[in-house]
Amino acid sequence: MFAQELAPSAEPHERAANAQVEAARLSRDAARRLYDRGLPLRDISKVLGLSFQRAKQLIDQAPELIS
Repeated sequence: MFAQELAPSAEPHERAANAQVEAARLSRDAARRLYDRGLPLRDISKVLGLSFQRAKQLIDQAPELIS
């Protein structure tokens, strides 16, 4: 019924969702790289603008990277 009104927003919403997924992946990879280089978790959280707990979660979720 409202498909015609909603159609123009479908593609931008999909792009936004994809960008959010990519941003999360990049944040995980950055946190992991910093951690693997010996940066303390508190510093990683400050650099990335995250809480200490969120930085730890990202590191735990990221695969171990080979530098």
